[in-house]
Amino acid sequence: MNYSSSEFSKKLTSLCENRGLSPRQTLKNVFGMDGSNLQKWRSNESTPKADLYLAVAEYFGVTTDYLYGRELPASADTLAELTPEEKQLIAQLRQTDEERVKLALAVLDVLLR
Repeated sequence: MNYSSSEFSKKLTSLCENRGLSPRQTLKNVFGMDGSNLQKWRSNESTPKADLYLAVAEYFGVTTDYLYGRELPASADTLAELTPEEKQLIAQLRQTDEERVKLALAVLDVLLR
């Protein structure tokens, strides 16, 4: 099976940006790699080594299958993929009682129809 290094690059970039990190600086500071590798992966000029997949998966709390593009992030990892607005909605829903959550969901249902 052939996996695209550009998929890895996209996933790494998304995981970094969702944490407010620069992908290039993360490669350099956390993984000890030259940030220029990111562009090579985006264009499929080179392929990240397997040990980097493992290190990135461990650092961000995702699976290597996710980095290969073979699965969606697990529920705990989904938070890393959410926009700031989605995170704010979840935080507000978690801080309110069940009745208001149901009301909010009903309002959203009407708005999104």
